[in-house]
Amino acid sequence: MLKQPMIEKLLAMRLHSMAESLKTQEQDPAARELSFLEHLGLVVDQQWNWRENQALGRPRRTPASAQMPA
Repeated sequence: MLKQPMIEKLLAMRLHSMAESLKTQEQDPAARELSFLEHLGLVVDQQWNWRENQALGRPRRTPASAQMPA
């Protein structure tokens, strides 16, 4: 698969951090020494961390059962 269509598909799937990680790894000469699974692991970890950070930044929702009636 060509690089640009793959990045476009990642963005379409709302995997923005994975696309960014892929671009970053491509620029890093040390990343060329990594195996496929190491590359994949780094990309997945980046996306996971991004989503966790996004979740921490959102206010918690109060369950409907805990809300007081008006």
